[in-house]
Amino acid sequence: MSPAGEQSGMPTSAGGAGVEMFLSIDGAVLASVTDQLAQIPGGFQRAAARSVNLVTRKVNTRVLRSVSGEINVSQAELRRRNVSVRQADLQTLQGAVNITGRRIPLYRFGARQTRLGVTYGIRRGGSRTTMLHAFIATMPSGHIGVFFRKKGAKTREIGQRSTALPIQEPFGPSVPVVVENAEDLTQEALDQTAGAELEAELLRQADLIAQGKALPAGDGG
Repeated sequence: MSPAGEQSGMPTSAGGAGVEMFLSIDGAVLASVTDQLAQIPGGFQRAAARSVNLVTRKVNTRVLRSVSGEINVSQAELRRRNVSVRQADLQTLQGAVNITGRRIPLYRFGARQTRLGVTYGIRRGGSRTTMLHAFIATMPSGHIGVFFRKKGAKTREIGQRSTALPIQEPFGPSVPVVVENAEDLTQEALDQTAGAELEAELLRQADLIAQGKALPAGDGG
């Protein structure tokens, strides 16, 4: 996310398996802040970095709430595996909410072993589904997952036991796909919420700097 002109703005996520969105600032607002801080060395950069970081954190919170409200994965797990924040500094003036990750293993959707197979629930508040003949197992690597035997699997001896191979692990959706389909995270929705917040915050930070008020350390101040 960066305070740029009308046609460019803030990348709220980036990376290979991710999504990318931008926020823009009205040219008149940008010109007003630039003029207001023209006589203060580094004033614009400080105001911009602080504003970008505050709004980036708000967008990050919205992403976590939206995704965890849609699929049965906690915000804590999303922060650990799929969603992270990169803060702006005085050189780049760009912040980002990085949303990455491949399709999520079915085991992470509350998988439970039953007599008929494995039950799981992908959608938050939705009904659970049963995958017949599936099973939960721990691989030699320590990875725990839901698996099913592929058609034509043949019994093979592995150590002291025998099992039918090959097996396959099923997956649910990826977090980037969930974000792309979220109505509250569309480019239009971000322009109306975070875009407006960025403009307002930039004006507020500019006033603070113009009044000689110090900014907290760690946010470009």
